[in-house]
Amino acid sequence: MAEALVKKSTIAVKKETGGYGVDPVVTSADCIRVKTDGININDNYDLIEIDEIRNTFSEHPPLRGLENTGGDLATNLRGAYTAGDAPEADVLWECAIGVKNLSTATTTDTGCGATTLEVVSAAGLAVGDAVRVDNPTPEVVWITEIVGTTCTVSPALAVTPGAGVAVGAGAHYKMSNAELASFWLAFWRGDITREDYAGNKVESMEMDINTGSPVSPKFTFKGKTATYVATGYTLGTATYVDTDPLVGLNQSVKIAGVSVACDRLMVRIANELYPRKDITSTGIAKQIFTGRRVEGSFSVLYEDKTIYDTFKADTEAEAIIILSRASMAAGQIVAIRIPKLRYVNVPVGVDSKIFKYDVSFRCDMSAGDDEVTSISFL
Repeated sequence: MAEALVKKSTIAVKKETGGYGVDPVVTSADCIRVKTDGININDNYDLIEIDEIRNTFSEHPPLRGLENTGGDLATNLRGAYTAGDAPEADVLWECAIGVKNLSTATTTDTGCGATTLEVVSAAGLAVGDAVRVDNPTPEVVWITEIVGTTCTVSPALAVTPGAGVAVGAGAHYKMSNAELASFWLAFWRGDITREDYAGNKVESMEMDINTGSPVSPKFTFKGKTATYVATGYTLGTATYVDTDPLVGLNQSVKIAGVSVACDRLMVRIANELYPRKDITSTGIAKQIFTGRRVEGSFSVLYEDKTIYDTFKADTEAEAIIILSRASMAAGQIVAIRIPKLRYVNVPVGVDSKIFKYDVSFRCDMSAGDDEVTSISFL
């Protein structure tokens, strides 16, 4: 018998557009790369213990209960390579956050200001989109309002652009009050079996950014049912995004417009899922989205009491996270905006004989369902 080698495994994910738990038929275009040590997917069942008095110390064998499928996948964060295209793990991002839209490129017209972009055409833009402005040093800002061809943006631009400056395209993932989309996952485990996991919904997305390490978002999910078939991979050669993973170097983190020199940053989107149960099936009829929390943490050297003062005053502030190459090249940028961040705990610890803040934060909504304005690939 052949061994199930991790390096000979393949994973494909596709949004279920024909109904919850309905096979959308994956193709080689749906294949994604996953970290070698970032695969944890299984089909499990609850065990029901039977406790009876029957004049013996032996117990009745447990019975099979609800089927529990799911697990987690960790990917290496990459840019989209071409600005305006969706990134490789597009399905996971959309299913974790809510909705996706693609914006198109345009150019500036006369009349721009620090917080306004006058563009030639705003037809391909939407509120909540991030845009890369070649200014000439690239800047990233978010559109908070559009009136005609005038876009109000945040944060303020460092340099007011003149006419004819490029405004780049992007892929944007935003929160909404709609039900989360579900996805189908096909896993060829070691080219030995094909495991199909149906009706998956993302329970959490956690992204740890550590100095000098690859950025690896982890998506945890729950599903409805699984089916295993003994077969090898047959979809043909997969085509992956031709770009390297992003590393925790040369990044930008700003809170209330002030750069924060943190050595570690974590952002988590936690979705509450309710398993709708059904006695006429294997137990789980559907995973239903019922709530959401966005939170995170970062660590920074204790150089003054600014962070404590912000915590003490219970102040909310805008947070901007830009992940990119040092050049801020188009297709190599991932941008995150949190409109209202609130510190919930700011303990001071010791690391290698130096004091550090270990800050925990919660993300508050600004206008409802926007704890994160967008996670944008530019």
